[in-house]
Amino acid sequence: MPKALHLEDFTPTELPPMAREQNESMTEAQRLSAFEQGYQAGWDDAMSSASEDNQRITSDLESQLKDLSFGFHEARMHVLTGVSDLVRTVISNLVPRIGAEILPDLVAESLRNLMEEAANQPIILRISSQNRQAIEQALPTDPGFPITIEESADFAPGQVAFIMGQSERQLDLDACFERIQEDVAAFFTENERQLANG
Repeated sequence: MPKALHLEDFTPTELPPMAREQNESMTEAQRLSAFEQGYQAGWDDAMSSASEDNQRITSDLESQLKDLSFGFHEARMHVLTGVSDLVRTVISNLVPRIGAEILPDLVAESLRNLMEEAANQPIILRISSQNRQAIEQALPTDPGFPITIEESADFAPGQVAFIMGQSERQLDLDACFERIQEDVAAFFTENERQLANG
């Protein structure tokens, strides 16, 4: 035969006499004060918890950003290290060829600019013998003032001097290319140093 199920009875019973006396003796102001204290304690606990969460989130975010920054810089340095040989080869091989091709045009352009300052003074072009034919072809057939071309054994193929009376201007592509090569080498050397030092 099934056994009867007994459930707990929650109907209010009378308070013990001591509790009843305490409850009755508590004024409305005391009840409100107790409520306010409980509410304030809960609010303080919630604010403390929120502050701790914010500090933890800020710390985690700062750590993630540092890791991301480190990863970016490390990847950048590896990419630069990988392309350094290519860039150095391009600078050392391609740039001088381009300079040799544009030198006659640069000389002709410089002469056009000097025509305004020359006031019919003769101009002497001091050049390397290797550039003579290309420069003569680039010069205007009648510049409007006398131009004399002098070859100099001391001049490299990328060097030209424009001499007007007592003044002289230099065009030195070789020095320019050397400076570019030095700057590129210094850049990649610094990158390699940073990569080695972490």
